[in-house]
Amino acid sequence: MLKRTLIGAAAVLAMAAPALAQPECMTENDLYNWTSPNAKTVILESNRGRKVVLRLVGACPELAFHENLAFGTPGSTRLSCISAGDTLTTLTVGGGRHTCAVASVEPFTPGHDYKHEGREGD
Repeated sequence: MLKRTLIGAAAVLAMAAPALAQPECMTENDLYNWTSPNAKTVILESNRGRKVVLRLVGACPELAFHENLAFGTPGSTRLSCISAGDTLTTLTVGGGRHTCAVASVEPFTPGHDYKHEGREGD
């Protein structure tokens, strides 16, 4: 009987684990700050201090040198969660812009070395 209870508890925990790993919903209106540790990653911070990691499809040129971000979420509003398939457009004061696609939105892991991810030969 104890074995069945343990197996049942393990099954419930296994089903709940993916739900725990979901990133927080980040909307464009929630954005407070952002950083780009490398050309394929953007870390967004909300007004509440929570963070998510955007993985981009390929490299987004000179991402670290751009001053503003805008998001394109087809069929949605600025209140929709930023998600895979959205576009990220970088803007500079001089008028330069690049548009990159969001591959995934992941939970932020404090202490993780995002700067050295995505390099050639990794």
